[in-house]
Amino acid sequence: MKKVAGMLMTVIAVGGGALLWARSKTGSASVTQPIAFNHRVHITKAALDCTTLCHSSALTEIYAGLPSKHVCYQCHDPDMETPDKPEQTKLAAYVDRDEDIPWERVAITAADVFFTHRTHVVVAKIECRECHRQEAAAEQPLSRVSLVMQMEDCVDCHKRRGADSDCLACHR
Repeated sequence: MKKVAGMLMTVIAVGGGALLWARSKTGSASVTQPIAFNHRVHITKAALDCTTLCHSSALTEIYAGLPSKHVCYQCHDPDMETPDKPEQTKLAAYVDRDEDIPWERVAITAADVFFTHRTHVVVAKIECRECHRQEAAAEQPLSRVSLVMQMEDCVDCHKRRGADSDCLACHR
């Protein structure tokens, strides 16, 4: 019994520390993306699905990933002169310098939560927009690091879908 109580205290201490760390990072860290990416245009006008090109790792990995310059220039020709499109000019500069686009990650999960995109996107067939509500309508990149979901949102979703709601299913 002492061993179980000790393990429980460790889980609570580590989880609490991780949660405090995650909360300290959210809302306070200002982020400027290297390219002013417009999610709304790509989702509505170009009718792209999040996982088709840009975040294809969500289908196979824990993280959804961030697109490389190679993904961007499949549609945006980096050799084309585009003085009226400064963001495309920035893309061309990354291509010319053979550098990856240094995207800043802004959507985070609490540090004590084990989350895998593949399980949620492929297995549970959850649409990206269910969790990433702000991104679909964003005309400018998000400028603050923030938790994608609050625990209550996750628990509610797990209950609606009949998924495991045991604490240790997500908190490790």
